[in-house]
Amino acid sequence: MTSARERILDAYERQLVELGERGSTLDAIAVEAGVSKGGLLYHFKTKDDLASGLIARLTERGAADLAGFPDTAERAIHHFIVAASDIDDPLGASYLATQVLARAGRADAFAALQDLEEGWYRAILELTGDPVVARLMQLVSDGIYYNAAVVPEGSPPTASGFTLVPLGEEREAIIARLLSLLPPAGAGGQRGQ
Repeated sequence: MTSARERILDAYERQLVELGERGSTLDAIAVEAGVSKGGLLYHFKTKDDLASGLIARLTERGAADLAGFPDTAERAIHHFIVAASDIDDPLGASYLATQVLARAGRADAFAALQDLEEGWYRAILELTGDPVVARLMQLVSDGIYYNAAVVPEGSPPTASGFTLVPLGEEREAIIARLLSLLPPAGAGGQRGQ
């Protein structure tokens, strides 16, 4: 069973993404979380405390993601590109909600996002040994993630087959092209180790 605190943070994440920072209210968050307003206030005294709790959650989830990061450049690139297509995982939900807070002017939300992105960059750089490939891979996955966040569920491709989020063969071709940019093993990178 999910704790009341976690249900409150889940509801806050959904409200931020759907309604924005100003549109999310403590009353609505409490109702969605299935707790009384007093129960919400027990865990988070103010909306600012709630935002701080969400930012801390992103930081914890990001640290867990980095701790489980793949151990080769090939696995990292595959993981990063495939994961970018899935915004419904817990880390993705926290990330999107924290972006809303950052756009609303919260410096601590921006700092948390920047720290996480830098952590991912450094992990990729360590595996690839190439700062350009590491940054390129990060930016490609960010673009996929951004598009995945705006595509309505069940959205069909265009008549020509174009989709905002590359899947299947197209996604594998992107991964293969990124891998082709890596220096050969033994040429300064960590490829395949």
